Amino acid sequence: MKQIAELMQERIYKEGDATDFSRIAWLYIHLKSMEKAKLAVKHGLELDSENIYCLKLADKLGMEA
Repeated sequence: MKQIAELMQERIYKEGDATDFSRIAWLYIHLKSMEKAKLAVKHGLELDSENIYCLKLADKLGMEA
């Protein structure tokens, strides 16, 4: 799963949208990489502050949206 996250990360930061960032955030959560998950959610919300998936993850991770 870690290799998948690494491959996704390379492309997401170049061409991903907010939902893509929420997907990689879930992957990081399952990998127990909470800081990377929070960073992915933050980037997703910067792209789309109303993205429901990122907002739910921000709440789950205890972040201010």
